Amino acid sequence: MALITCKECKGSMSSMAGRCPHCGAIPLLKNKNVLYVLFVIALGIYVWIDTHPVKTYPSLGNYSNKSETDAVSNLPAYVEPSPPPNQPINISAINLYRAYQSNEVKADIDYKGQRLAVNGMIGKIEKDIFDYPLVMLNIDGFNYVRAKFPKSQMAEIANLKQFENVTLTCTGDGVVLGSPKLDCTK
Repeated sequence: MALITCKECKGSMSSMAGRCPHCGAIPLLKNKNVLYVLFVIALGIYVWIDTHPVKTYPSLGNYSNKSETDAVSNLPAYVEPSPPPNQPINISAINLYRAYQSNEVKADIDYKGQRLAVNGMIGKIEKDIFDYPLVMLNIDGFNYVRAKFPKSQMAEIANLKQFENVTLTCTGDGVVLGSPKLDCTK
């Protein structure tokens, strides 16, 4: 147990005391602990909200719990894929995203492992934790279709620009945390 100086009245007090015996002020160390706990709780809530996206359901008619400007909720339902043999399935990034949001099991049957020609606007260009380049096709500013490329195409990916419209021919790779994935390494 050490003596510390009160920040309010400058009097001496025990480091174990909950309040200053002279003025009643709470030591700064105690305030920091409360702030730390609140920060951890807020971070936990943010992570939970980020991993549980809001879904809209067609049976609710015109009701939507998202804003009216939300491009995803205003789109018509996606069309069943029916490409000619050996041809990739042509689909927009928004329709691929919407297919996975409405029924992940059906979307996996329709698109996972299939060659897809996905068109959309580039929202982000990043690298994953293993340094593979990623091209993120924008859905609504918060959600993306993630396309992973081989490291050998790093120079080509470096020439792409955000907001550029592209068509990526890749293999459907399911969904992670609500974002459809494309494997362009094959």
